[in-house]
Amino acid sequence: MRKLIHYIRSCFCSHDWELIMNDFIFQLNGQRWMHTYRCTKCGRCRKYRYYQCDGEVYWYERAC
Repeated sequence: MRKLIHYIRSCFCSHDWELIMNDFIFQLNGQRWMHTYRCTKCGRCRKYRYYQCDGEVYWYERAC
């Protein structure tokens, strides 16, 4: 129930994102970055992950 209320509240927010974490990870099969943002108004959190493999950069986003 709490997740549903939080989702509905975030739908009506004009998000003001701030960067709260910026990570860089080096692995043998490629490089990875992770940026974590949080809205200062409603508290919604988003993670963006980037990874480089074979010279190409891929990214995906996910909610915290």
